[in-house]
Amino acid sequence: MVQRLGIGFALVLMLVACGKGEQVTREGYKATAAAKGEATEDGQKIRAKLDEAAKTAQGSLVKEEVAKPPLVTEYYLLTEAYSATGFRPEALKKKLTEDQIKGKEYVKLVKYNDMPENADIYDDMGNHLYIISYLWDSDFNVYGCVEKSSNDRMLAMHLFCKGESDMYVHDLSTFRVHAPFVRKIITLENSLTVELRDGHNAKGELDAWPECKDVTEWQEKAGTYQSPFGVSKEVYNFDADGNLVMSARYDLKGALVEDINGVAKREVAWENGLITQESFYSADELLARYVMEHDDKGNVTRKSAQTQDGQKAADYFGISVYEYERDKRGRTTREVRKDVADRIVEVHEYTYAKYNQVETHKVLDGQGTVLTSFVSGYNKKGARTDLSVYEGEAKDGKLKADFNGVALYRFDYTDKGKLLQESRHGTTQVVDKDGKQDYQLVNALDGWALLANAYDKDGKHESSTAVKVDGLGNRVFEEFSDMDGVLVHRIERKFDGPTLTGSVKTTLTREGVPEKRFLLDPQDKVLMVGVMQHNSDGLLLEIAFYLEDGTTPQLSPDGFHKLVKAYDEDGKIKSETCFDVTGLKLKTTMYEYAEDGTLKGTKTYDAEGKEITVPAA
Repeated sequence: MVQRLGIGFALVLMLVACGKGEQVTREGYKATAAAKGEATEDGQKIRAKLDEAAKTAQGSLVKEEVAKPPLVTEYYLLTEAYSATGFRPEALKKKLTEDQIKGKEYVKLVKYNDMPENADIYDDMGNHLYIISYLWDSDFNVYGCVEKSSNDRMLAMHLFCKGESDMYVHDLSTFRVHAPFVRKIITLENSLTVELRDGHNAKGELDAWPECKDVTEWQEKAGTYQSPFGVSKEVYNFDADGNLVMSARYDLKGALVEDINGVAKREVAWENGLITQESFYSADELLARYVMEHDDKGNVTRKSAQTQDGQKAADYFGISVYEYERDKRGRTTREVRKDVADRIVEVHEYTYAKYNQVETHKVLDGQGTVLTSFVSGYNKKGARTDLSVYEGEAKDGKLKADFNGVALYRFDYTDKGKLLQESRHGTTQVVDKDGKQDYQLVNALDGWALLANAYDKDGKHESSTAVKVDGLGNRVFEEFSDMDGVLVHRIERKFDGPTLTGSVKTTLTREGVPEKRFLLDPQDKVLMVGVMQHNSDGLLLEIAFYLEDGTTPQLSPDGFHKLVKAYDEDGKIKSETCFDVTGLKLKTTMYEYAEDGTLKGTKTYDAEGKEITVPAA
């Protein structure tokens, strides 16, 4: 739980520190390749800067040896104020020494010429969560930043131009693939507003990022933009000490917009540098309000849920009061949860490993019976190697699935501590290929059973692989991404029980459009290849099958050489036509729709136009 909270803080930091309030790439939403500008002198400068930024982010640009200030490393507590306004140095107030960082969520900030070079985010167990690397020009001006995961995988790049009171941020999810909007970040004395601006030109194409001297005029002409998730503006308010007191999301009409958790607005009250009250609102009402009490060291000892008028209340989980006990080092050892009648609902107990990592976490009911035990193992360097979930006491050894559907997590690392693989396992025991007893792989809520990384001899991240399994633990689906996080290919495997019968490997362009489909036998030998063509919306126009040489026509397993599709103006499929290797039409399937756009039915016709009827089952 502590680690998940740390990741949450890091994500908030990442989004705003780089001027990014939402992820660019989401399911059902495809980023579009950047439009090339005219070959003008200014356009060439822009493209040169993009190339330089890309090389810098990939670590291949060698800086000139010139006189320059030394690098300075500083440590700061990851506070609310910093996570909300990461690019403002004045928000980093709680400075730490290197000896004080253990057991705390912190930022390791490397400065160059008194400007940020890298910001590494760590959780309170010492896990490296995230990296923000800043891009510089030859005059020591920061003009962008790169987001990386803890294994150095490049996730996104952002270029920005800063004015007197605002900053424009241009987002690239991967190099040369950018979001259809630009963020205008307005910074006032006690507030920060992030407005989305349309990144399209008059032709509806994504514009190239202009010179900084032109960016304000360019974006003011572009007008406002609303994301596919309904957000047009984010607002953050601060008190005189720089503490975040309110954050909210709005649509184009100024109405509140809820996030995935149903929260649209958050309010925070502070006293002597400590949070004393925290409130969460949906678009229409108060969801929960908590009042905090602290000990003389600033640790929260009690958190109480209240109504709008200060009466006792229960939160979403049915809890009214959270009470905390801590050891001499300030670590939570016991958390008691009570209902509005002051009855104990649940108790959580914690023990810790050498480097302040949670080693055991027990969940007990109101009568003191142990319901669930979480036990983590760590290597000598303090990295977690496994997490087991038990029903009742761990000593009884009976695994159970957690909320994620997983009973056992395993983590493997390189000699230098980089994550090689994370595997998720259920409660079913199986015998592995070496004849040893093990627990079968299962898919977690994110859909994956195994996540793996590959590195070169210098430890640089080369690729990532994600695997899904079926009910028997067979690896039925796999995605492979390159060093930039770009999806390269996916593999679908078919099994008869535990026996592999064949596979389909689909390769994709850098824009994520399927390009070729290889049909493989159980030994991964190519039987034939399907070459695909798509329209500008990513819809399949045709697929034609050939032998492995890619030129000799071949019939697919469904009996056709080429399949051609047609769509209406709304992108709905109108027809599918099959052809043989000589180009002769085999059959055509027509799609019919009702007035509301739902599919009403299909009709299939042979080469002479005679309808083909399917025999009743």
